[in-house]
Amino acid sequence: MIARIVGGTDPNTGGLLARIDAGWLYLVAGSAVLLAAVLIPAQEDTAWAEGRVARARLQADHQARRLERYGDHLDALERGDPALLASLAAANLRVIPAGTRLALPDEPTGDAGASLFAEIEPAPPAPPPDHAPARSVLARLARGERSRLALIAASALCLLYGLLPPARRRG
Repeated sequence: MIARIVGGTDPNTGGLLARIDAGWLYLVAGSAVLLAAVLIPAQEDTAWAEGRVARARLQADHQARRLERYGDHLDALERGDPALLASLAAANLRVIPAGTRLALPDEPTGDAGASLFAEIEPAPPAPPPDHAPARSVLARLARGERSRLALIAASALCLLYGLLPPARRRG
């Protein structure tokens, strides 16, 4: 069985391996290297752009939550919410209703006590993780300008060699 597969050296009468054209191997290898040289940088650019889009969406969501909280605060102020008015009077004017006292009396608070922004502002979003580029030798070669050109040239030579007709014996 093995003798029939391997056969002789004559491609017309030999076995299966003698009839396979080696040019297909060059076509496959050249196509794979060419695709890698083209697709690896494009994939990394796409991943970088997707990361930027994710960051922009997080910022837009944060701004929407911020606007919603500021709108709720303004609505409560326009309604005359007694709790909000009392906290504004205590924070900005240091005026408290009669019969109540501050939880922390006579402590200097500076500008932080006069601002309600800390209560209104939503927590900032956690940034998405950055894309880590591939660390293989092929990816490193595909990213470099000169090495990428060399990869494309080598793959073009492999494709050309693979497309050449097989040599035949005369005689």
